Amino acid sequence: GFVLGWDGLMVESERLRAAAARRLAERMVEGRRNRVEVREAFVTAENVNEIVGSGPLGVLSIDVDGMDYWLWAAVQAAPQVVVIEYNASLGAERAVTVPYDARFTALRAHPSGYYHGASLAALEKLGRSKGYSLAAVDSAGVNAFFVLDAVRPAALKTRTAAEAFRPHRMRLRRHSEAEQWDLIRHLPYENV
Repeated sequence: GFVLGWDGLMVESERLRAAAARRLAERMVEGRRNRVEVREAFVTAENVNEIVGSGPLGVLSIDVDGMDYWLWAAVQAAPQVVVIEYNASLGAERAVTVPYDARFTALRAHPSGYYHGASLAALEKLGRSKGYSLAAVDSAGVNAFFVLDAVRPAALKTRTAAEAFRPHRMRLRRHSEAEQWDLIRHLPYENV
């Protein structure tokens, strides 16, 4: 039969989504030794280490549509792989992130939903400072994959943000890359 081969923790801040994820996780691991915990919590830079813990991590996935950069910056554990959402609307060259605000929500910040998170270049710089190399991005222009240098096989080539960048495929249906940036360029950013 199908063996998952891992245990996991998923953190979701919305009660109904957490309940749905809990039901799905229970079905996935039914009859298996794997354990998947779904915890309802709002993750901040101040509580992320309490939630994630200090034990060994294989994969850490960060997708919060807002403070992704700041959460990874705060994480003290060293997972082997980090999957993190980048904001392609910020462009391929700028190393910027939205300023830290523990209660940030993208749709409240700007009606386009384009103002959130960090650019791929900002995440690449953060990753390097934490001992990670950028390995890839997904074809949708949403997620970046970083591998801890201490475990990265030599055959896995590292890439720069400029080499790996892909625009956000769904957003291109509404606005060009330049139009996306024009909608949010006036908002506050931190250069990193």
